[in-house]
Amino acid sequence: MRKINPQHHSVEQTTDSKLKFAYLACLITAVGIAVVYGFQSFYLDSIETFSNIISPLIAGIAVFSSFYALKIYWINIQSQLSRIWLCFTIGTLLWFFGELGWAVYTFVLNVEIPYPSILDAFWLSGYVPLFVALLLYVPSLNLQYQEKCFF
Repeated sequence: MRKINPQHHSVEQTTDSKLKFAYLACLITAVGIAVVYGFQSFYLDSIETFSNIISPLIAGIAVFSSFYALKIYWINIQSQLSRIWLCFTIGTLLWFFGELGWAVYTFVLNVEIPYPSILDAFWLSGYVPLFVALLLYVPSLNLQYQEKCFF
């Protein structure tokens, strides 16, 4: 008969409740942003400001989350999962620099539409490590396709 350590069990429950709270907070935030964008025709003057603030904020949250996952799952560079999270973190970091730079251009430098700029290089180059992370991740799923799946 297996004994359950009550201290370990309470740690798992605390972690589960924190994850549930984080998921709920993300869901509420996503719905809130969707509502704001859905009714943007009622406040056209402020939607540009909102967009220039929320985009770097979301990108920053993505960078923070990917750094946290990289810290948790990092073993060494030979580890497949470590390489996936490293590529994902680099991609989100480049995406964040592009979004943050856009906000600086529009708020600080008063450039209405900073296009083309060096920011596009950051933003577009972020897709390379994100794509590499995806390519590294898909084979680890061990998906088996049948020949007749596509025809």
